[in-house]
Amino acid sequence: MYPNQSIQSPIIQWHENESAENASLYLINTLFAVPHVSINLKHLSYEHSQLLSYWITFWKSHSNLLNVNLLIYFVDIYLW
Repeated sequence: MYPNQSIQSPIIQWHENESAENASLYLINTLFAVPHVSINLKHLSYEHSQLLSYWITFWKSHSNLLNVNLLIYFVDIYLW
């Protein structure tokens, strides 16, 4: 559609008590867009840290197939 441009996903964030499976679904739904992750990395559980690392690695290694330029923003979030 737009050569040399990527579609950015809505901001991805999840509650620290969210299951790893649900958090993974948020990330999977951005496979064909540029993921925009807004999570406070200091407060990630080990499991959430591992799943985020997995999906970032997946995007990097499959970016040619997915036709995605990887841009991820990590910023602190404020929980309501």
